[in-house]
Amino acid sequence: MNLRAIPVLLALWALPAAGPAAQAPGFAEITRPVSGEAVGGVVTIEGTANHPSFDHFDLTFAYEADTTNTWFPIVDEDRSRVVEGRLAVWDTAGITDGEYMLRLRVWPADGEPLVAIVHGVRVRNYTSIETPTPGPSLAAPAVTATEPPPTATPTPPAVIPTTPEPGQRVGNALLAGGVMAVIVLAAAGGYAAWRAASRANWGSARAIHRAETVLMQPSHGHPHRNHFHVRIYCSRADRFHGCTDRGPVWQHEKKRYKYCDIAQAINEEDASIANDHNE
Repeated sequence: MNLRAIPVLLALWALPAAGPAAQAPGFAEITRPVSGEAVGGVVTIEGTANHPSFDHFDLTFAYEADTTNTWFPIVDEDRSRVVEGRLAVWDTAGITDGEYMLRLRVWPADGEPLVAIVHGVRVRNYTSIETPTPGPSLAAPAVTATEPPPTATPTPPAVIPTTPEPGQRVGNALLAGGVMAVIVLAAAGGYAAWRAASRANWGSARAIHRAETVLMQPSHGHPHRNHFHVRIYCSRADRFHGCTDRGPVWQHEKKRYKYCDIAQAINEEDASIANDHNE
């Protein structure tokens, strides 16, 4: 073997294999979501897609366990440069829960693309999240609470209830009774005055006396506050022409209008009214 050919072979062996260009910081990066993060719903993918000879970038996703190299598009072709900003919006509601990977490819005007892949993105729309989502966390400085010194609470003076003397209790009772008596008398006087004023508007004294004689408040029922009952009996003249009384027959003063002469009853009533006025 020619020893001069050994350095040439070693140089050829050290050349990188053909394929996507190596990742260069600041050209193709996915900063969010990170590997192992749990996401759901509409996810904002952030990162950088930039290059001195930038042409466009595309963004795709695939199943983590896929062996067929099948990628599904999120962004087919975007010619906008993105530097530490939003690359795309990924709606995960239409895919099943599981482990996925994201791939960003930045295409220069000539040559192979720059590729960035994030593995292990957990989509959890319908299942619970198993472990906390990894990501940068800032430890908040510990704050030591300082308890203020206790403040003395003023104690209100004790109120000792006093019991009135027997004489005072009797006086209070008499006062209350007197007030109640005044109220009752005032109410009775007011009612009497109202009744007298109303009675003057009811009609003639003869009509009022007749109504008080014919009408009677039932003793076995509730007061007739908004109506009254009038029993009409057949007079002697009407009974001669066939008028017949119905219902029970009550024996009290108003029956004299039924069983005696009408003229006699009216004369007796007029005499009674006259006697009332004379008294």
